[in-house]
Amino acid sequence: MNPLHRTSRPGAALLWRLGAAGLALSALGAAAGPGCGEKKPDKVVVIREGEDAEAAEPPQQTAEEAHEERLRERENAPEPELNPEEPREQFALVWELGKKDLKSIHQERYDILQRMKDIKFEDEAYEKRNEELIEKLSKFSVGREKEQLETAAERLCAAVTEARTLSDQLIAEGEAEIRKIDEEIKENETKVADGGKVSQKKWDKLEEARTNWSQPIQAGKFAQLAIKSMLDEGYVLADKGPRRAQLKLRDCLGEIAKQPLALDLAQEQLEKVIARAKWYRDLR
Repeated sequence: MNPLHRTSRPGAALLWRLGAAGLALSALGAAAGPGCGEKKPDKVVVIREGEDAEAAEPPQQTAEEAHEERLRERENAPEPELNPEEPREQFALVWELGKKDLKSIHQERYDILQRMKDIKFEDEAYEKRNEELIEKLSKFSVGREKEQLETAAERLCAAVTEARTLSDQLIAEGEAEIRKIDEEIKENETKVADGGKVSQKKWDKLEEARTNWSQPIQAGKFAQLAIKSMLDEGYVLADKGPRRAQLKLRDCLGEIAKQPLALDLAQEQLEKVIARAKWYRDLR
């Protein structure tokens, strides 16, 4: 007979069963292995004496900081080993991969120059200056032949420098005259407010003069849009041209960038071309 049946202690059999069940559960937990209903230990951070708890945690880099770091690493990477016979180093990829962009850029610049031609000048001297500027702007293109593409970077920098000078002059001259006209208009308005009189003929004359001086300003601003368009071509050259073209663009456009372009769009594109010219990417 089982000795447990002869015990005189009440509840002993129940205690024996509970103990056996506990052993069974322990054995089941060991068989299942760690992690089954078991809390994982927290990460241990060692904080030395005199050290701030926050300082013990390594600083987390933001996505923006990580992106900037990758850009710095890319721009400061050592010069690539180049095969002069590769298609990119032969200018073959500029039109092969950039044809669609270049055609679109040329069409856009054609439209800009047409708008310049449509401006009606009262002053023949300004009309002639506008025509000369249009002619200069229409001459630039990176070209199709290898010989043209070899000199594209230098020609772009020269064209941007000259067009900027001429367009800035047109805008500055027009704005200076308009400031004078606006001052006179303000004086006349003050005179009228004080009870004086200004003839309608004088008002019309001032308005006409203001319209006439807005023409060179308009021409100059269209020319600056054309400069932005030329820089669009420069980006295609930097993105798909050989390393030697990139280095020329980086250096000569870097000089131009020391004095920001008047048109924000043109300045942004200038900076974009320079940034792209700093690093090389194998397109094949």
